[in-house]
This record gives sequence, structure tokens and C-alpha cells, in this order.
Amino acid sequence: MIQSSLAIILYLNCMIRVFGIQETISTSFTESTFSDADGWVVIGAEPQITQCQGKTLFGGYNAFGFQTSVTKTIALPPHYQLTMVLEFCNIDTLEFESFHVYFDQNLQPDLLLVKNQNHLMCGEETVGDKCTILNYTQVHSSPTVVIVLTTSGGKPVSQQSWGIRDVYIYVEKCPDGCLLCKATDYLTIQCLVWSVLYRSWTQLNINQISSDGWNVNLGIAEATQCGSTALFGGYLKTGAGTVISQSFINIPQHDKLKIQFLWMKTDFWQSNQAQMLVDDDLVWQKAFSKGDGYDWLICGNQFKTQFYRVE
Repeated sequence: MIQSSLAIILYLNCMIRVFGIQETISTSFTESTFSDADGWVVIGAEPQITQCQGKTLFGGYNAFGFQTSVTKTIALPPHYQLTMVLEFCNIDTLEFESFHVYFDQNLQPDLLLVKNQNHLMCGEETVGDKCTILNYTQVHSSPTVVIVLTTSGGKPVSQQSWGIRDVYIYVEKCPDGCLLCKATDYLTIQCLVWSVLYRSWTQLNINQISSDGWNVNLGIAEATQCGSTALFGGYLKTGAGTVISQSFINIPQHDKLKIQFLWMKTDFWQSNQAQMLVDDDLVWQKAFSKGDGYDWLICGNQFKTQFYRVE
């Protein structure tokens, strides 16, 4: 039971109409050769770099396969849309399986992997390979995004592998001065002027995360790392019965109050409820089960992990 990247924002009841601007936020594995993971964290395998018929891949033959997840947490400027473009290579596909891409809890359209015996690039000579350029776009406005890449299937990595390269991440930015905005049509966005009251746990480095004035009851007020994401609380720190709370006084006059945070669940949840209360009023509640989340465990002991964005 975790909260990360929490922000409390006041609405000042002002509206502006402007045009959005696309900005490149991150590029990874775009050179003909590269030598590091560029902030991508690999779970279930080693972060290897391989060659496949002249292509340098992050992962690749006998590197990424069954139960491998690749994840990166990225800080974003104020924006209303998120896009990721990448080249995905499946090697030695033996049966119908899928490549899965998640932005936070949201699964993007699947890529179905099928046999391609007429195209042999690397790996076993009896089974074909294929590289595909993929483009994913989603409405998104949170200050960070957790990207998770994984595949379904149960073959060992010696029989079925995958890798990536040429990863580009873009946002459609809000104009200067706008913390939140949304598209009203394909040319115009609506900018709502908000004022930030409070921020906690926005750092990407675990060593920079502390209790920051929050009280923890029935838990341990320490940070943990879950894949690429630094969290307050986490595995063996906060769980069933833990309450994290803080009081705010002298709040400026406002029309609305918005609270954003990233929640992480892992291990054994059986329709347990996660809740948020403001002045003792229940404003958010969601039941999680052990089957909710990504294909494979990111952190914890067993069952699925999920990063869930709340606003």
C-alpha cells in the first residue's frame, strides 16, 4: 500500500485557450551501438545488449524472455498527451503470444506475436524473427509515468526472446503557466490555471524520499524501490492496516481541491480496499486482488505488481 508523487492542487477558476507543443522527453537505444540501460530497469533477466543481424538491441536473443519485465519511471512537464515510439524485435516466436506495453495501470493495444519462418535474423535457425515499429499514444496529465514492457507466454529464453531499440517518448505540452490542460479539438487545448498547495515524494531517487511530515501508523516510514520507481512505503514497510496522514492549515481561498498520487500494490490482495479520506470523508476507494497488475512481478514476494494513478 504505497503513495508516491503526491500533489495537492488548488483550482483558481481561470481558463485560457492555447495551442499545445510537442516535446521529446526521452530517447533510448537510438545509436547504432550503445552500452548502457539508460535508466531502464530489467526484472527477471540481466540488462544485456546483443546484436541481431546488424541491429543492436537492448535485450535480444537469449537475453529477455519468459517473465522478463523492462520498466522506466520518467518525470514529465505539464502535458495532456503521451506518446511512445519504439522498435520491438521478437526472436524465435513459437506460438501465439503478445507484447504488452503499460503506461501506469493502462494496457496499450497488444501486439500479437506470430511465427515468421521466412525471416531468420538471429537465434534458432528453424524459427523466424520479426522487428516491428510500434506507436502508442494516450491521454495523460500526471507528473510522472511508469512504463512497463513485457510479454506473455511460457517458453524459456533459449527458445523465445525479445528486445527493443529506438525508444522515443514525447508529450504534448501545456503552455507556460498551465499545470493542467486538455485537448478540446485537434488544434486547441484548454488550459486551467491551478496553484500547487503541496508536493511530496516527487523525487525519482530513493535516497531523496523521506516522511516529509507525514505520519505513519502501523507501518514503517521509509522508502523502497520497486523496479524503476522510488516509493514512500512499499514491500515490508506499509501494508494491511497502515494509515498515512497529514493535516494542512491556512489553505488559501479556492473553488476546488485536486489530489494526485501514484499507488502501488503488490503481493497478496484479495479484494482488499485502498482508500483516501479528506476531513473524514471517503473520496477514493478501490478494491485490488492478487490478479490485478502486470504479467509478472516487479517487486515484493509473489503475485502481480501494479502502479495505479489516482486523481
